[in-house]
Amino acid sequence: MIRRDGRHSSMPAAYKQLRKAWSTGVANARDVGARTIDDLRAEAVERAYLWSDRLVDGTDGLSAVETAVMSYVVEEAERRQMLRVTCPGRAVAERAQVPHRTAARTLKSLSDRGLLVRCSAGRRGADGSGKAATYALSDPLSGGT
Repeated sequence: MIRRDGRHSSMPAAYKQLRKAWSTGVANARDVGARTIDDLRAEAVERAYLWSDRLVDGTDGLSAVETAVMSYVVEEAERRQMLRVTCPGRAVAERAQVPHRTAARTLKSLSDRGLLVRCSAGRRGADGSGKAATYALSDPLSGGT
């Protein structure tokens, strides 16, 4: 089987991916029913506002670097009106004014603490052909840590 990016994939891998997508779709439909694009956008913006308030209040006792990294994710979620946003390491590092590796480690630690959900790890690539990691804000009302 040939994937969209032109690479080959085995049939068992394709079926596994299809089963995972189907079960996720069924779970989402049972959980909240069908949602429109406007509903998803509104939820993303509302979640970003709640997280922004939470960061300003200092609820989680985050360091300055962690707050700057979380602020990047919050701002991107609000700007793009999406629940999941890509977080290019260099862009996060520039926003937080820290080295690239520090930004990447901070994203991972925030994910480990439950404040962010890592949807995709991303991958390296030569000459800008890599893919940035994708993160989503966790539910701000659930507590996170």
